[in-house]
Amino acid sequence: MLREIVELHRLLSLDRVGDPDSVEAGCFARIDPISPAVEKICVLADELRSHLEAYAEADGVDPFWSVSHDAA
Repeated sequence: MLREIVELHRLLSLDRVGDPDSVEAGCFARIDPISPAVEKICVLADELRSHLEAYAEADGVDPFWSVSHDAA
């Protein structure tokens, strides 16, 4: 389940938009940066990251880098 949560965070934070071959890059091109939804997504990504960091600290794991970027 941790892998899926980390992947959700990567999706919300646009982690893979720099890869022109990724699905995320194509989707990013369709986002209107002035949409109110963008701010909400940013808040959700920040809150999720805070929770993942708290989990990592409490459990002694590093969820951001222990799960491969290539894992699906």
